[in-house]
Amino acid sequence: MSCLANPYTNSAVNQADPVKLVEMLYSGAIRFARIAQRHTAASEVEPAHHAILRCYAIVAELMATPDFDKGGDIARNLEQCYDSMLSRLKDADMRKQAAPLDEVLSLQKRIRAVILDDSLEQLQQLMEEKQARLAELSLEGLPAEAAAGISAELQAVLDTEAALESLDRDRLMLMRTELRKFSEAGRA
Repeated sequence: MSCLANPYTNSAVNQADPVKLVEMLYSGAIRFARIAQRHTAASEVEPAHHAILRCYAIVAELMATPDFDKGGDIARNLEQCYDSMLSRLKDADMRKQAAPLDEVLSLQKRIRAVILDDSLEQLQQLMEEKQARLAELSLEGLPAEAAAGISAELQAVLDTEAALESLDRDRLMLMRTELRKFSEAGRA
C-alpha cells in the first residue's frame, strides 16, 4: 500500500501547512535512509535499493521546495545540500556502501533540526548538561597545579562549545525565520 493510499496520511498531507509538509518529508527521508543503512549493513541489496529510491524521491521533492526569488542564499544553499544528498544516495546505491548513507542522514538531521521548534531548547539542554558534568567532576587526589590546569582546560572547552552553540542558535533562528517566510509566501 502506498503512503498516500492511506486516507489518514493523505488527509494529513492535504491539510498540513508548508513548513509541516517539509518536516514530514524530512521525517520520511530520514526513515528511509535508516532503513537503507540497516539493509546495506546486512548486505540485503534489493531492500536497500528500494529504501534508497524512496529516500531519493523524497529528497528530489524537497529540492523543488526552495523559492529562489525570495530565499536568496538560503535557497541556493539548500539546493546544494539536496544536490549533494542525491549524489551521495546514488553512490550508496551503486557501491552498496553505508558511508554515503551516513553522510546523507547526518545532513538530513541537521537541516530538519532547523525546522523543528525544539532545536533551540535541545541546544540549551545540551549546554546545561555539559556544565553539570563539569561541576560534578572530581579532581580530588590530584596535585593542585594539575587539578587547576585540567579545570581550566575543561572550562576553555565549554566556553568554546558555548560560543559555537550560540552561533548555531543564531543560524537556527535565521533559518527558521526564512522557512516561515517561505511558508507564508507559499500561502499568499
